[in-house]
Amino acid sequence: MLSIHYQSIPIMNKLAYALLTCIVILSLSTSCEKDSIRVPVQTIELSASSFTLATDSVRIVVAQLSPNNTTDTNITWTSSNQHVAIVDQSGNVKGISPGTTVISATSPDGKISASCEVDVIKWTLHKGGLGFVEEGINAMALDKEGNIWICGQNVIKLGSQGAWLMNNSNLNPSAISFDNQGFAWIGTGSGLYRYDGSKWEVFTTENSGLKDNSIITLATDNTGRVIASHFNRESLLGTGASEFDGNSWKYYSSANGLVYDNVISMAIDKSGVRWFVTTNGISSFDGEKWNSYGASNVGVAHIGLVHSVAVDSNNNKWFGTNSGLIKFDGTKWESFTNQNSGMIGGSVTAIAFDNNKNLWVATGAGLAHFDGVKWKVFDRYNHPVQDIRTILTTPDGKIYIGTGLGLLIASLRD
Repeated sequence: MLSIHYQSIPIMNKLAYALLTCIVILSLSTSCEKDSIRVPVQTIELSASSFTLATDSVRIVVAQLSPNNTTDTNITWTSSNQHVAIVDQSGNVKGISPGTTVISATSPDGKISASCEVDVIKWTLHKGGLGFVEEGINAMALDKEGNIWICGQNVIKLGSQGAWLMNNSNLNPSAISFDNQGFAWIGTGSGLYRYDGSKWEVFTTENSGLKDNSIITLATDNTGRVIASHFNRESLLGTGASEFDGNSWKYYSSANGLVYDNVISMAIDKSGVRWFVTTNGISSFDGEKWNSYGASNVGVAHIGLVHSVAVDSNNNKWFGTNSGLIKFDGTKWESFTNQNSGMIGGSVTAIAFDNNKNLWVATGAGLAHFDGVKWKVFDRYNHPVQDIRTILTTPDGKIYIGTGLGLLIASLRD
């Protein structure tokens, strides 16, 4: 076998050999480049267009790139406001502080991108840390000075300087509301209490026109009118509602127009019309005429399952049901469920409106926010309590939530 040693090749042949070697290497390199042709990203699709996130919690956003054989897989993740939320290069988004940010995924060449909006909320649960021990909170109201009145076993006033025990007579209040003079009205199992800023006064069947001492819900309006609905604890039956205008009393029952005596929620709208939610339908009374609404005259499937009512700034009536919300604008009835909208599922337990006219609604599955167009949902994955009983919004943008475990405060901005 003939063997050629490089050292024995003449100098000119050595140059030719080296040149041939370079040509072979260059050819192989060119062939490899042809085999790894760049396939650019054409579209990026994220797994969510928007979502809510609690502070200190993490959610992953997945980016789907097309075409499937793209070679530009090293996308860049960014947050428009890292004070609100940050994102790593795997798409893990972490909530930092209350607010809104935009999370974006961008192709390596910067030409293609996709984004989603993230709302971060901060939850604070107080279980006795505000100078009082209240776990089962059933009702709340805001007075004209901006103090929050909380009804649990006792009556607590919460202000910027701390918390005060307003009444520790074991009232077990079920409802609270303020009239146009700033007086606090509190419904209990032993009568209707009024606080004028210095003294307490109690109205009972013995000293007033109150029909029944057991009160389950209240409604007031800007004329000073207060309505209390009753539930007899002995018969376990509703006994209608008593109205006081500051001078005289009226009584509403099924005998004079109310659809049913078991009234479980009430509201007075901007026109002075009283709305009564009963366990057998809805009644309205304008002072002269009664109207009743139920399955027979309203084309909404779950109208018979209503258990709460609230009135917004446009005088729309919102009814909470076992399977969603019903809105009545005076002419049209409209249903919102988790099947036909972004509404959170479950039975509605509380309804409130904030200063920006946004709707807040609680169900057994969590909390939802509706601005008239878009829904935002805070479900069991990003809020700490399910047993929501009442909601109160304040001018500073905070949401106070009364639960079976204590007072839950939601902050949407710093």
